[in-house]
Amino acid sequence: MKKGDAMAKMTQSQRKMIFGLSKKYGLDKNTLYNLIYRIAKKEHISELTKREAIQVIDNLTDKPKQEGMATYNQMKYIKDLAVQANINSLRNFIEKRFSITCPVNDIFRFVTKRKASSIIEALKNMVTEVESKS
Repeated sequence: MKKGDAMAKMTQSQRKMIFGLSKKYGLDKNTLYNLIYRIAKKEHISELTKREAIQVIDNLTDKPKQEGMATYNQMKYIKDLAVQANINSLRNFIEKRFSITCPVNDIFRFVTKRKASSIIEALKNMVTEVESKS
């Protein structure tokens, strides 16, 4: 990437890629914008620079640039497991069980890859318990 590209607005093809990937993975608009805010601290997709768009695309393709943070696939898996484990409030579960502060609009903002793995393992155990009871 050239020096000037860091501050240049994202390209139309990057915009299409972001929306295409979000559609492919079933992200609703709110989830996509939370992801954009978590990565780039921008309220609107139109505010993204080329570099920030690359970071969003990498995160959507499970290659996060924010070193050590939970990947999209981990977040999606956690949400799926929480449904299977009959957890009503994933945010409360993460806060109480793993001592992680979860902002209301982005429960994964402070979840690292390592913590996400721990959350996944705990949820898998809970799903097993739920299935054995039925």
